[in-house]
Amino acid sequence: MEVGGTRKQSRFFHIDVRNRHRRKMARNCYVYLERATTAEPPLVIPVRAAEIKWEGYTLPSAHIPPGNIRRFDGFYIFHDDPTRLHFQIFTDSTAFIPNIQGEGKYELDYSVVADGFPTARGSFQLYLGRSLNSTTLMKITRRAPEAATSAG
Repeated sequence: MEVGGTRKQSRFFHIDVRNRHRRKMARNCYVYLERATTAEPPLVIPVRAAEIKWEGYTLPSAHIPPGNIRRFDGFYIFHDDPTRLHFQIFTDSTAFIPNIQGEGKYELDYSVVADGFPTARGSFQLYLGRSLNSTTLMKITRRAPEAATSAG
């Protein structure tokens, strides 16, 4: 896919957001990259709050009907520069654009806020390879810690 008239081929990595409510519309949904880290060595990549673009939509907030899924543009990668992430975010300052580049493993933590709903969060493990074919993005499923028990 070409991006913004650059005529450069790119590949988008989209992330699904599901409204699990059976009857209630999720209104004014905004997406943020909350945190980004490298795996080895473990380093936090500076991230500032800026709204991320929804797939196929030009405004920063969207509605998600009950029981439906809407996707956002997690990031994209140019074919000729496969070790650098690009983000479609609503900002007029480059200071808000995360700088994530270089082959390796990363963890990306996104949040979605919506009127009348608790904040939803999702963590993803990214392996950024030397080619697009070797790049992968997988959701991280975290288990809740087991409750401590005591004998008495």
